[in-house]
Amino acid sequence: MAKFDLNAFFADASNRHESGRGFRRIRCWDGLTFSAQASEGHFCLPTKDFGPWTAVEIGFPSRKVEEFKGFEDSCDPDDSTGIYSRVPVEIVEAVVEKHGGWIANAEDSMSECDRKEALLARWRDDGYPT
Repeated sequence: MAKFDLNAFFADASNRHESGRGFRRIRCWDGLTFSAQASEGHFCLPTKDFGPWTAVEIGFPSRKVEEFKGFEDSCDPDDSTGIYSRVPVEIVEAVVEKHGGWIANAEDSMSECDRKEALLARWRDDGYPT
């Protein structure tokens, strides 16, 4: 399975949010979800509407992600589910890989049970992610 490439995710028009503004949430195989955004209106590097980007804005992860610590856009040190500014692309890609990889469009509508079955099969074939 190919390594997750965040800039390729942004370049793929099918990953655009249905509103036409921004991108769909990233959903990992273990259930972690978060928003990754990059444009002139987001905390990213470079601050422009077209990539590639070296750092992006992360928003509202479904649970605490240690790797995002230090990039919080909040004065509250306990705020682990808000906005994270200028998170390096390499960190985002590593988080996705750590959480089992990205569920692409075709797999997004899987039931929880089917998702778990597919994940177990993938780990049997590819090995458990470390």
